[in-house]
Amino acid sequence: MSIFDTGVVTLTDAPSVTGPMHTGGVVSGKATDLAAEIEKALMRGDVDSLTPEALQLLMSALCRLYTAQCELGSTELPLAPGTMANPTDAMTTASGLLRALNVASFEFAMWQSWGGH
Repeated sequence: MSIFDTGVVTLTDAPSVTGPMHTGGVVSGKATDLAAEIEKALMRGDVDSLTPEALQLLMSALCRLYTAQCELGSTELPLAPGTMANPTDAMTTASGLLRALNVASFEFAMWQSWGGH
């Protein structure tokens, strides 16, 4: 158990995944459509296309899903090569995630040195 655990059951005891993590399906299709709609809104300059609450719900679900897949052995990175997100986008998001959970950059660095993903 790490200092970041919240008492929620994780998938660390599940068997390791040997094949691809993605299975497609309805949720993946909806996520792809939503991502396209958000990109279109950004191109129009509509940065309020999601309410803060909707953005928080999506971010939380995506963080938890990414972690679950990593714990099952996935080596997929959260952003594909050639993605529209740039380093500033990634750093701003990472900083906001750490701030939202009250995790200092020092704690994050320690977690990575202990074998964090």
